[in-house]
Amino acid sequence: NFYTSLLYYNQSFYSLFVNFFPEMTILTVQDAIDGLAPAASWRVVLKFLWIITMRLSGPTLSLFTNFAGFLPYRQWKCLENSTTCLTRVNISGISRESFCGVKGEEMLVVGHDMVWELDGRKTYAVDWDLLCGREYLGTFISSSYFVGALAALLICSSLYDKYGRLKISQITQIISIVLGLMMAFPFNMWYMMIVRCLFGGFFFVTNTGYHVLTIELMPKPLKAKGMSIALSAWAGGQFILALIAYLFKDWKFIVIFGTVLLCLNLYAIFCIVPESPLYLLSNKRNEFAAKESLKKLAMFFGSDRNFDDDDLVDAADK
Repeated sequence: NFYTSLLYYNQSFYSLFVNFFPEMTILTVQDAIDGLAPAASWRVVLKFLWIITMRLSGPTLSLFTNFAGFLPYRQWKCLENSTTCLTRVNISGISRESFCGVKGEEMLVVGHDMVWELDGRKTYAVDWDLLCGREYLGTFISSSYFVGALAALLICSSLYDKYGRLKISQITQIISIVLGLMMAFPFNMWYMMIVRCLFGGFFFVTNTGYHVLTIELMPKPLKAKGMSIALSAWAGGQFILALIAYLFKDWKFIVIFGTVLLCLNLYAIFCIVPESPLYLLSNKRNEFAAKESLKKLAMFFGSDRNFDDDDLVDAADK
């Protein structure tokens, strides 16, 4: 009887323990994310594309100089009273040689020898006199974006690991939006060069941060589909750039439109998208914060999954 009673109380205690302290499932972060969405859920892919819609602005804000600084050496005509201009055109036609002169000749004077025929289109090559031996300054303006991006490449990974993917991307995106608006209203070429360099750095950090965040938040079966579509956003941005350049004659509208594209995902990244739970668990060793991030991600996926009864572990420690 003693042993029977002891066995009975042990079983009762075990049942009580299981009810109050259910067995915890050991999961890696990726296992937890994979369980949130079905393997073929395009709805999830489309939601992630909302996060990276800012990539559409990349070609617009980095390559607009191809349209903004074009060299109009074939888009001018001589004034009838300019003998110098008419003589050069008879020899070399409407060309750079005629406009700039050769063998020590002076360049033609706008309004005195010739006038531009730009059909209302604007180019800072004319506004800032980047012609006739000063074309390299226009190349510097175009290249300054990539100088900033290269500098950002050297420091962005350490920023992500120290402060988080989401926080750094949010901050740098807001700065990029401000710099985008500043590029639309430059007052000289040196101002444009500096702002483009800064923009290139901050935009690179933003773009790379969202790329890393998307990879870490997306279920494994959807990663290939999502990344393929995400990478094609650059091609879509190039089409948008060509279309906007065709529709608007003033290059400043191209920059403004690109800055608007950069704002499309602001609501998603500030109000919906969580920090990477992998970062929170691996870098911060904060399991509670990682679980809260997964709960927020579950809501983003449309799932009611709760991770309170799960034990999250780093894949390296499993």
